Amino acid sequence: MTPDDALELLIAGNKRFVEGKLSLSQKIADQRNEVVVHGQHPFASILCCSDSRVPPELIFDQGLGKLFVVRVAGNISGPSEIGSLEFAVDHLETPLVVVLGHTKCGAVTAAWSDEKAPERVGYIINTIKPLVDKDKVLSSESEREEAILQTVKENVLKSIDVLINSSTPIKEQSDSGKLKVIGAVYNLASGLVELM
Repeated sequence: MTPDDALELLIAGNKRFVEGKLSLSQKIADQRNEVVVHGQHPFASILCCSDSRVPPELIFDQGLGKLFVVRVAGNISGPSEIGSLEFAVDHLETPLVVVLGHTKCGAVTAAWSDEKAPERVGYIINTIKPLVDKDKVLSSESEREEAILQTVKENVLKSIDVLINSSTPIKEQSDSGKLKVIGAVYNLASGLVELM
């Protein structure tokens, strides 16, 4: 499967999700047996936020064994996330990696706040904080929401940059064209995934 074929499958699945025409329930029993007998063969890897409102298997209408999902608050690219995606790319040969942010991300919203977070949560927030324009005056709620959305997008791009530049296998496969690494943002309200 090419990276573009994999991307087409995700786009088609998201369209079914947005239209409320999921095909998942019709396939689960067969897929469960398939992955037990033949193992996993995901066609895409997704690095996304841990937010319970952003389940990649549902929003892309994909069942068991189809997606290799790495979830972490704020969809940051830390050592564990990079290592997990290296495994997916190198050993499972997924041709596509999607870094998926989402609207109203709590980690990004917290980065805009001056509140102190617990140690480990603070690490995640502090990874995102350099993307926040603290000099920007936000005089309305709509300006705040737009600034947070812009930071969500910048955070996706930063995660992609860190992922590619911190992983030799991912960089080499990306440079060779065997792997495509893209960013996207999931809209909680509409259910639509916007490719970046």
